[in-house]
Amino acid sequence: IVVILHSAAFPDKFDPMLYSAKFLCNGGDRFGLDSRKCASILDTFSCCIQGLLPYGAQVLMAAGLANVNPIRIIPFLYYPMTLGVIATLAILLRYPKRYS
Repeated sequence: IVVILHSAAFPDKFDPMLYSAKFLCNGGDRFGLDSRKCASILDTFSCCIQGLLPYGAQVLMAAGLANVNPIRIIPFLYYPMTLGVIATLAILLRYPKRYS
C-alpha cells in the first residue's frame, strides 16, 4: 500500500522506491522476510502502478503517439494489471517458498 500511494503521488519511478524502501525494509525485518523479496515486491508494485497512471511516462507517450486521451488507454493496459494480480497471488501463496 505504501508503494501504491507513493507511486500515485510521484510521476517518477525512482522516488517512490526511495521513499518506501526504508519503511518496507523495517517491516521485512520484523516479519522475517528476505531483503531480496522485499525489494522485488517494491519494484513489482511500483512498475504496476506506474504503468496504470494516466500521467505516467509510458501512458503519456503511448497516448501522444496514438493521438488519443490517456484515460482511454487505461482499459487496454493488460500487462500492468496482470502483473499486479500475479504479484498479489505470489504474496498470498508465499511463492517462492525459499524467500518467504
